[in-house]
Amino acid sequence: MVFAPPAALQLQNALEQMNATMKIIADQKEEIAELRKHITDVEKKQQKQEEYIHHQLERDQKLMKSLRKMQEEKQKELAATAENTPKKSWWNRLFK
Repeated sequence: MVFAPPAALQLQNALEQMNATMKIIADQKEEIAELRKHITDVEKKQQKQEEYIHHQLERDQKLMKSLRKMQEEKQKELAATAENTPKKSWWNRLFK
């Protein structure tokens, strides 16, 4: 067996620890890059969802506006026909 001097042994241990630490750092850098890509993908998906929701809200607002307009027109028509039709007495309504 070859016995290395204690300084050489300590230096070798330090180098092994440094190599292990460098590998851990490289792995962490890779994970960080993957997480950044994932975050970018999630942000894009969220942006698309927000655009979709905004578009649907605009569509719904237009639809509600047109429904209100149609309802107002119908109420005006009903009011106009109610004014033009003669009122029947309660006796005539009872015995149609």
